[in-house]
Amino acid sequence: MKMFFSRLAALLLIVAAFTGCFEPKTPQEAAAAFWKAVEQNDAGDAVRYSTLEDEAAFDAFRHSWEGAEATVEQILIEGRRAQIVSRISAPEGRDLPDTVTTYLVQRDETWLVDYERTAEGLRGNALSALFSELTKFTRELAGQLGATSDDLQQQLGTMRQQIDAYAETLNRQMSDAIERYGSVLREQIDALAASARDALDEHGEQLTPQEQQTLNDVAGEMEHQSDTLSEPDADNVTEGTEKALEAQGMLLQLDEKTLERYKAQWIEWRKQFEKEAKAFFDTLDAELRKEKE
Repeated sequence: MKMFFSRLAALLLIVAAFTGCFEPKTPQEAAAAFWKAVEQNDAGDAVRYSTLEDEAAFDAFRHSWEGAEATVEQILIEGRRAQIVSRISAPEGRDLPDTVTTYLVQRDETWLVDYERTAEGLRGNALSALFSELTKFTRELAGQLGATSDDLQQQLGTMRQQIDAYAETLNRQMSDAIERYGSVLREQIDALAASARDALDEHGEQLTPQEQQTLNDVAGEMEHQSDTLSEPDADNVTEGTEKALEAQGMLLQLDEKTLERYKAQWIEWRKQFEKEAKAFFDTLDAELRKEKE
C-alpha cells in the first residue's frame, strides 16, 4: 500500500536485512511490516506479522492495495491491544474502503496484526467490531463512575477515539438513548455554568485573578458545550461528559473558605451527574449487546 507506513516499513526492511530477523516491538512496527506484505501480496510475511496461521488463508482482504495511499489518523494502545485508524485514498476506479482500522494484539513481547478482526472491518462488518469494543468499554466505564475525574476523563477520551470513525452508524443505532442523555446532559451542563457565573458574581472581588479566570473559563466552556448539545450525537455527548467532569474538577480546586457553599453544590452536582452518566452508559451497553445477538 503506497505511502502506508512507508518510511517506517523501509527502515524495518533495512534492519531485517542486516539482522536476518525482525520482531515488531510496537504496534506501528507490526502494522508497517504487515501492510508491506499485503501490498506485495506476500502471504509468508503476512502470516509472520499477524495472527493468521495458514498462508493459504491469506486473501489481502479481497482487495488490491497497489497504488493506494493512506494517512494515519489515530493510534490507540491499551495494554496488550491496539488499533490504528487510517484514511485511504484509492487510485481512480479502485473500490477501496475510505478508512482502515488495523487491530493488533501483543503476544509475549511481539505485536501482531489481528487478522480476523481487521478482516471483519474491511469486509463490511466494521460495526460488529465496534460493538465488540464499545460493549467492553461501556461495561467497564459504567462500573467505574465512582473513580477519580482523571480516570474518567481518560476512559471517555478512549471512547471518543473509538467512536470517531463510526459515529454516523452509532448515531443511527443509538439515537434514542443519545437524544435522551443529550437532553439531560445539557441541563446538567447549564446548571454548572450558571453556578460558576453566580459564584463569580457573588465572590469575584474576594478571589484571585486566576480564580476569577477559572470560573469564567468554566462557565464559557460549559455554555459552549450546551450550544453543541442542541443536536446531540455520539461524539458531542461523549465530549460534553468529558468536559463537564474536567470543569467540575477545576471548580473544586478553588478557594475552600470563600466558595464553601458553592463547592458543596458542585459536589452534589457531581453525584447527580454520575448517576445520569452511569444510566446512559448502562443503556448503551445493553443496546450494544442486543445488536451483537
